[in-house]
Amino acid sequence: MSFVSINPFNGVKNYSTPFISDDDLDKLLDNSKRAYLSWRKLPVEDRVKAVAKISELLSDNVEHLAATITKEMGKPIAEAEGEVKKVVTLVDYYVENAGEYWGLCLGIIRFGRCLGLRYLRFWQEIPFC
Repeated sequence: MSFVSINPFNGVKNYSTPFISDDDLDKLLDNSKRAYLSWRKLPVEDRVKAVAKISELLSDNVEHLAATITKEMGKPIAEAEGEVKKVVTLVDYYVENAGEYWGLCLGIIRFGRCLGLRYLRFWQEIPFC
């Protein structure tokens, strides 16, 4: 079985990708847990630099990401570019204000629905605390 992406505008298949096995999923989850345990030991300054890199990568790839959104969601390109730029703004906010959240366990950037990144499938939480 596989996941199939269809362009909703014209009905053309974008791509298909097989679902992963339960064993592969378990390995990914174990790796994610190890990465988190390592991540949370890093000083907040290092974490902020890493999250700032996400903003840089998004900014450098606005056109490509917007084209992907348009292809996968049928969204107009200008609106798709706006979504990516909105995410950049939100990530930058958390980078610039990380000190306000440090120690409060509120400084979590959740990539996904709340930041309008449904199309990128980021559901990883990145705590600053």
